[in-house]
Amino acid sequence: MCWTVKAFYACIFDRYGLALRGWPPGFTFQNLSGASIEELRELDRRCRATPPELFFAPATREEFGAALMDYTAAAPGPLFPAALPSFEHSNMGRRTVATRYERDGPTSAKEVSDEDLRADAKEVHTGDGLPIVNKDGARMAWHRTGYRDLLGGELSDDPIVD
Repeated sequence: MCWTVKAFYACIFDRYGLALRGWPPGFTFQNLSGASIEELRELDRRCRATPPELFFAPATREEFGAALMDYTAAAPGPLFPAALPSFEHSNMGRRTVATRYERDGPTSAKEVSDEDLRADAKEVHTGDGLPIVNKDGARMAWHRTGYRDLLGGELSDDPIVD
């Protein structure tokens, strides 16, 4: 016997045109390996009764039409028990918003003092452009052909030997 609804529809209902009649209303249509002894005895009693209460009979046109639209209509009983209503909040498996950490690092001053402005004004550079600092920490400025060291000398870690 095919215990999945799709297999039952393909192998029995559609192939032979048979519907299962007399399935107990409280039993789910599933593999009976997990059924209790009482449930199995009830199915056996329905099959052995005279006349049988559980049997295969030709399916009607209405049943075929319903099964063509949705093959679960071929199932003789409920497919699974109805879910109980949940009155609790469950966020299992749902994404949660990441909490932001407190940013308590150093901050800049709210106001710039006059001393700082005067110190910045004392920096003098020659050349056409603004001074920059390269990755090695050397202060450089743009001159006609490219950036040059503001100190006018060579870098201490890369001396030119004649």
